Amino acid sequence: MASWKGELRLAHVDVDRVTFYLHPDDPPFELTPNKRYATVMIEIDDNERLDPKSEDRRAVTKSKRNPSNVAAILCKDPMFQAWASAELKSDGHGTLPPSEESATELIRIRCSVKSRAELDIDPLALVDFQTKVEVPYYRFSRQQKG
Repeated sequence: MASWKGELRLAHVDVDRVTFYLHPDDPPFELTPNKRYATVMIEIDDNERLDPKSEDRRAVTKSKRNPSNVAAILCKDPMFQAWASAELKSDGHGTLPPSEESATELIRIRCSVKSRAELDIDPLALVDFQTKVEVPYYRFSRQQKG
């Protein structure tokens, strides 16, 4: 499953259809007409950040499942640490021994954050965490368990 984080420009809103402009070179995979795609849309300011008073931001921080805590728990798990170390190597970030620090580094890189705490306030970082860390790791862990 391919994922992409980029910019769409609203082109037209109709009763049953919303159309966006997307530069054809942007996504790292080919878009196919009439194929279904899931999208997360969050209104952002010119600095690509949520307004602190935004409903979306409050919804993320009030979530029952605190993403930064989930990330911290994962980073303490030896199996996640080993997976993260291997992922860092395959992503071209060198060889780091499995550790809580290397696991945290993978999250920082893949989610474009400086701290796991940003997962609680930045919906785009949260989507990256879910699609680029949690889902691949849980697939890996299911394969390991047979």
